Amino acid sequence: MGAMKKVVWIVNPVSRPRKARRAIPAVEAVLRGEGFEVETCVTRAAGDPARIVADVGGGADAFLVAGGDGTLNEVQGALRDRTVPVGIIPLGTSNVLAREVGIPFDPAEAARAFANGRVRSYDMGLLGATKFLLMASYGFDAFAVTRVSLGVKRILGRCAYFVSGVASMPFYAPEPIEISPLDSDGPTASPKPIRASFALFCNAKRYAGDYVAAPDAAMDDGLLDVVCWTKMGRLGAIAGVARLFLGKLAGSRHTETFRAARVAFTSSRPEYFQVDGDPADGGDGSVAIEGDAYRLVVPRGA
Repeated sequence: MGAMKKVVWIVNPVSRPRKARRAIPAVEAVLRGEGFEVETCVTRAAGDPARIVADVGGGADAFLVAGGDGTLNEVQGALRDRTVPVGIIPLGTSNVLAREVGIPFDPAEAARAFANGRVRSYDMGLLGATKFLLMASYGFDAFAVTRVSLGVKRILGRCAYFVSGVASMPFYAPEPIEISPLDSDGPTASPKPIRASFALFCNAKRYAGDYVAAPDAAMDDGLLDVVCWTKMGRLGAIAGVARLFLGKLAGSRHTETFRAARVAFTSSRPEYFQVDGDPADGGDGSVAIEGDAYRLVVPRGA
């Protein structure tokens, strides 16, 4: 990490409180052994990561975030100086970004990877004004995300989303989304609006862990990989999410894909969105990609 010596470490213990308590002394020992000055800040309420960035981040050479994709998203969204790099200690439920760039899941090993890592620049997605690092989606999966209990997440981890999905089926009222590419690229580029019941706007390959939603996506190419499931009705909409988790979404006759830097959409259910695993509102009806938007510390070789 070169001359970067002051690290503000933001720890969100909500999903894994026991692991977080064990991680704090282990990570601090590794970083101090590598010559870093460490300021550890433990979050206690929603919005704390952004407040910590605003209150104590002015003199930081780098941030280190212990939590999940949502916590990392919040920290990145609060950074005014996008040249300040951010590292990850994976403590969330899915940890998709850590999987995407190869960060170890053991806290001490992740701290060593941070201390000896390199800084890379990545794109950031925008659902209206809401930032996302990995993906945004519309449909049944987002509806299920809004119904996930924090207590169940602590007990079941990623399985909590499956349990919520099963429990949510009788209450889901599907509504189509119409997606219009504003510019598009690639052999599957679509010149016309697509009517879908489930849609993914991907900056990264993975979804909810190791499930691959967009195998050709790259976080530094300046494009979204848009995946549209066109089968309608409640069972049809849910089938699209099921095929994603079964690894069979790509190649289906009900799947349309294209790549674009910007898309517009219309939907009567703007609450049926999620970004990086957290509920979101559809905003102004647009999704876009911002290139070279943030710096991430990744293991050497990643």
